[in-house]
Amino acid sequence: MSRTALPDLPDPASAGSLDPRPSLASLERRAEPFRETLVRLRPAGRFGQVRWSRRLERGVDFLRVQFRPLEGDGDGGAMPFARPAEFAAAADVVRVLVSTGDGTLSVDAAAIREESAVGGYLLAQAAAWAQAHYPDYERTGEPAGAGRRRRVADLATAWDRDAVEEVAPDTLVAELRAAQTRAAALEERLPAMSDERNLLRERIVHLTAGCVALAAAAVALFVHYGT
Repeated sequence: MSRTALPDLPDPASAGSLDPRPSLASLERRAEPFRETLVRLRPAGRFGQVRWSRRLERGVDFLRVQFRPLEGDGDGGAMPFARPAEFAAAADVVRVLVSTGDGTLSVDAAAIREESAVGGYLLAQAAAWAQAHYPDYERTGEPAGAGRRRRVADLATAWDRDAVEEVAPDTLVAELRAAQTRAAALEERLPAMSDERNLLRERIVHLTAGCVALAAAAVALFVHYGT
Protein backbone atom coordinates (compact mmCIF):
# COMPACT_ATOMS: atom_id res chain seq x y z
CA MET A 1 0.00 0.00 0.00
CA SER A 2 1.53 3.25 -1.09
CA ARG A 3 0.68 6.29 1.00
CA THR A 4 1.89 9.79 1.71
CA ALA A 5 3.17 10.35 5.22
CA LEU A 6 0.80 12.68 7.04
CA PRO A 7 1.91 15.19 9.66
CA ASP A 8 1.07 14.77 13.32
CA LEU A 9 -2.43 15.71 14.37
CA PRO A 10 -2.68 19.28 15.63
CA ASP A 11 -3.04 19.47 19.38
CA PRO A 12 -6.51 20.91 20.09
CA ALA A 13 -5.24 22.42 23.35
CA SER A 14 -2.65 24.59 21.60
CA ALA A 15 -5.07 27.39 20.73
CA GLY A 16 -4.47 29.02 24.09
CA SER A 17 -8.10 30.05 24.65
CA LEU A 18 -9.61 30.56 28.08
CA ASP A 19 -11.53 27.32 27.64
CA PRO A 20 -8.98 25.14 25.82
CA ARG A 21 -10.04 21.95 24.18
CA PRO A 22 -8.63 18.70 25.61
CA SER A 23 -5.07 17.79 24.69
CA LEU A 24 -4.21 14.85 22.46
CA ALA A 25 -2.65 13.10 25.44
CA SER A 26 -5.91 13.46 27.32
CA LEU A 27 -7.94 12.21 24.37
CA GLU A 28 -5.60 9.23 23.94
CA ARG A 29 -5.86 8.36 27.62
CA ARG A 30 -9.61 8.79 27.91
CA ALA A 31 -10.72 7.24 24.63
CA GLU A 32 -13.04 4.31 25.32
CA PRO A 33 -13.34 1.18 23.16
CA PHE A 34 -16.71 0.82 21.45
CA ARG A 35 -16.06 -1.89 18.86
CA GLU A 36 -13.75 -4.86 18.31
CA THR A 37 -13.45 -7.42 15.56
CA LEU A 38 -11.21 -10.22 14.36
CA VAL A 39 -9.44 -10.19 11.01
CA ARG A 40 -7.59 -12.94 9.18
CA LEU A 41 -4.36 -12.09 7.36
CA ARG A 42 -3.75 -13.84 4.05
CA PRO A 43 -2.01 -15.92 2.88
CA ALA A 44 -0.63 -17.03 6.27
CA GLY A 45 -4.10 -17.33 7.82
CA ARG A 46 -3.07 -15.73 11.10
CA PHE A 47 -5.57 -13.72 13.13
CA GLY A 48 -5.47 -10.23 14.52
CA GLN A 49 -7.69 -8.07 16.69
CA VAL A 50 -8.89 -4.58 15.74
CA ARG A 51 -10.21 -2.12 18.30
CA TRP A 52 -12.04 1.17 17.75
CA SER A 53 -11.85 3.74 20.58
CA ARG A 54 -13.49 7.16 20.73
CA ARG A 55 -13.60 10.32 22.84
CA LEU A 56 -16.07 13.15 22.20
CA GLU A 57 -15.88 16.35 24.26
CA ARG A 58 -15.60 20.16 24.12
CA GLY A 59 -15.53 20.77 20.41
CA VAL A 60 -13.48 17.72 19.37
CA ASP A 61 -14.18 14.15 18.36
CA PHE A 62 -11.28 11.70 18.54
CA LEU A 63 -11.12 8.22 16.99
CA ARG A 64 -8.35 5.64 17.30
CA VAL A 65 -8.30 2.38 15.32
CA GLN A 66 -5.66 -0.16 16.42
CA PHE A 67 -4.51 -3.58 15.29
CA ARG A 68 -2.63 -6.21 17.26
CA PRO A 69 -1.76 -9.75 16.14
CA LEU A 70 -3.14 -12.52 18.30
CA GLU A 71 -0.26 -14.12 20.19
CA GLY A 72 -0.13 -17.79 21.14
CA ASP A 73 -0.89 -18.63 24.75
CA GLY A 74 1.93 -21.16 25.03
CA ASP A 75 -0.30 -24.20 24.42
CA GLY A 76 -0.88 -23.62 20.73
CA GLY A 77 -4.05 -21.61 21.31
CA ALA A 78 -4.73 -17.92 20.89
CA MET A 79 -5.56 -15.16 23.35
CA PRO A 80 -8.98 -13.94 22.16
CA PHE A 81 -9.12 -10.71 24.14
CA ALA A 82 -6.52 -8.05 24.83
CA ARG A 83 -6.12 -5.69 27.74
CA PRO A 84 -5.75 -1.95 26.98
CA ALA A 85 -2.05 -2.12 27.86
CA GLU A 86 -1.52 -4.71 25.13
CA PHE A 87 -3.09 -2.39 22.56
CA ALA A 88 -0.88 0.49 23.73
CA ALA A 89 2.06 -1.13 21.91
CA ALA A 90 0.05 -1.90 18.76
CA ALA A 91 2.20 -1.81 15.62
CA ASP A 92 -0.51 -0.30 13.39
CA VAL A 93 -2.63 2.65 14.53
CA VAL A 94 -4.72 5.28 12.74
CA ARG A 95 -6.01 8.37 14.56
CA VAL A 96 -8.69 10.83 13.49
CA LEU A 97 -9.18 14.25 15.09
CA VAL A 98 -12.32 16.22 14.33
CA SER A 99 -12.81 19.88 15.17
CA THR A 100 -16.56 20.30 15.37
CA GLY A 101 -16.22 24.05 15.80
CA ASP A 102 -14.67 24.81 12.40
CA GLY A 103 -15.75 21.67 10.53
CA THR A 104 -12.30 20.18 9.88
CA LEU A 105 -10.91 16.67 10.20
CA SER A 106 -7.33 15.36 10.28
CA VAL A 107 -6.10 11.79 9.79
CA ASP A 108 -2.84 10.63 11.33
CA ALA A 109 -1.45 7.49 9.66
CA ALA A 110 2.14 7.92 10.89
CA ALA A 111 1.89 4.82 13.09
CA ILE A 112 1.35 2.45 10.16
CA ARG A 113 4.09 0.17 8.91
CA GLU A 114 5.11 0.82 5.33
CA GLU A 115 3.38 -1.39 2.75
CA SER A 116 1.17 -2.86 5.44
CA ALA A 117 -2.08 -4.40 4.22
CA VAL A 118 -3.36 -4.00 7.77
CA GLY A 119 -2.62 -0.28 7.52
CA GLY A 120 -4.81 -0.04 4.44
CA TYR A 121 -7.61 -1.77 6.33
CA LEU A 122 -7.30 0.60 9.30
CA LEU A 123 -7.33 3.66 7.03
CA ALA A 124 -10.44 2.34 5.30
CA GLN A 125 -12.18 1.85 8.65
CA ALA A 126 -11.25 5.35 9.81
CA ALA A 127 -12.49 6.80 6.52
CA ALA A 128 -15.80 4.92 6.77
CA TRP A 129 -16.31 6.21 10.32
CA ALA A 130 -15.50 9.79 9.28
CA GLN A 131 -17.89 9.62 6.32
CA ALA A 132 -20.67 8.26 8.51
CA HIS A 133 -20.36 11.12 11.01
CA TYR A 134 -18.76 14.08 9.19
CA PRO A 135 -19.14 13.66 5.41
CA ASP A 136 -19.17 17.40 4.65
CA TYR A 137 -16.18 18.35 6.80
CA GLU A 138 -12.91 19.50 5.24
CA ARG A 139 -9.79 17.38 5.49
CA THR A 140 -6.74 19.22 6.82
CA GLY A 141 -3.10 18.36 7.40
CA GLU A 142 -2.61 16.84 3.92
CA PRO A 143 -0.35 18.09 1.14
CA ALA A 144 -2.28 20.35 -1.21
CA GLY A 145 -2.48 19.48 -4.90
CA ALA A 146 -4.05 20.81 -8.05
CA GLY A 147 -7.65 19.72 -8.22
CA ARG A 148 -7.30 17.78 -4.98
CA ARG A 149 -10.62 17.00 -3.32
CA ARG A 150 -10.53 17.71 0.38
CA ARG A 151 -13.99 16.67 1.56
CA VAL A 152 -14.22 13.80 4.02
CA ALA A 153 -16.82 12.21 1.73
CA ASP A 154 -14.05 11.65 -0.83
CA LEU A 155 -11.87 9.51 1.42
CA ALA A 156 -11.23 5.99 0.14
CA THR A 157 -12.97 3.25 2.11
CA ALA A 158 -11.70 0.22 0.15
CA TRP A 159 -8.96 -2.16 1.26
CA ASP A 160 -7.27 -5.29 -0.05
CA ARG A 161 -9.85 -7.90 0.92
CA ASP A 162 -7.62 -10.68 -0.40
CA ALA A 163 -5.02 -9.74 2.23
CA VAL A 164 -7.25 -8.76 5.18
CA GLU A 165 -10.53 -10.54 5.81
CA GLU A 166 -13.03 -9.66 8.51
CA VAL A 167 -14.13 -12.83 10.28
CA ALA A 168 -17.70 -13.11 11.50
CA PRO A 169 -18.22 -15.01 14.77
CA ASP A 170 -20.47 -17.65 13.19
CA THR A 171 -17.88 -18.24 10.46
CA LEU A 172 -15.13 -18.70 13.03
CA VAL A 173 -17.26 -21.11 15.09
CA ALA A 174 -18.13 -23.13 11.98
CA GLU A 175 -14.46 -23.40 11.00
CA LEU A 176 -13.53 -24.44 14.53
CA ARG A 177 -16.19 -27.18 14.59
CA ALA A 178 -15.05 -28.45 11.18
CA ALA A 179 -11.45 -28.58 12.39
CA GLN A 180 -12.48 -30.41 15.56
CA THR A 181 -14.48 -32.94 13.53
CA ARG A 182 -11.54 -33.58 11.23
CA ALA A 183 -9.17 -33.95 14.20
CA ALA A 184 -11.53 -36.46 15.84
CA ALA A 185 -11.73 -38.47 12.62
CA LEU A 186 -7.95 -38.58 12.39
CA GLU A 187 -7.71 -39.65 16.02
CA GLU A 188 -10.09 -42.55 15.32
CA ARG A 189 -7.95 -43.66 12.39
CA LEU A 190 -4.70 -43.66 14.35
CA PRO A 191 -4.99 -47.25 15.74
CA ALA A 192 -5.85 -48.67 12.31
CA MET A 193 -3.09 -46.61 10.73
CA SER A 194 -0.66 -47.90 13.37
CA ASP A 195 -1.59 -51.52 12.64
CA GLU A 196 -1.29 -50.90 8.92
CA ARG A 197 2.12 -49.31 9.45
CA ASN A 198 3.31 -52.32 11.46
CA LEU A 199 2.12 -54.74 8.78
CA LEU A 200 3.86 -52.68 6.13
CA ARG A 201 7.08 -52.67 8.12
CA GLU A 202 6.87 -56.45 8.53
CA ARG A 203 6.30 -56.86 4.81
CA ILE A 204 9.31 -54.65 4.10
CA VAL A 205 11.43 -56.83 6.37
CA HIS A 206 10.28 -59.99 4.59
CA LEU A 207 10.81 -58.49 1.15
CA THR A 208 14.27 -57.30 2.16
CA ALA A 209 15.16 -60.79 3.40
CA GLY A 210 13.86 -62.26 0.15
CA CYS A 211 15.96 -59.81 -1.89
CA VAL A 212 19.06 -60.67 0.13
CA ALA A 213 18.43 -64.40 -0.34
CA LEU A 214 17.83 -63.93 -4.04
CA ALA A 215 21.06 -61.96 -4.39
CA ALA A 216 22.96 -64.65 -2.51
CA ALA A 217 21.53 -67.36 -4.74
CA ALA A 218 22.46 -65.38 -7.84
CA VAL A 219 26.03 -65.03 -6.63
CA ALA A 220 26.21 -68.73 -5.84
CA LEU A 221 24.91 -69.65 -9.30
CA PHE A 222 27.38 -67.34 -10.93
CA VAL A 223 30.25 -68.81 -8.97
CA HIS A 224 29.11 -72.38 -9.70
CA TYR A 225 28.34 -72.06 -13.39
CA GLY A 226 30.37 -69.07 -14.36
CA THR A 227 33.75 -70.50 -13.49
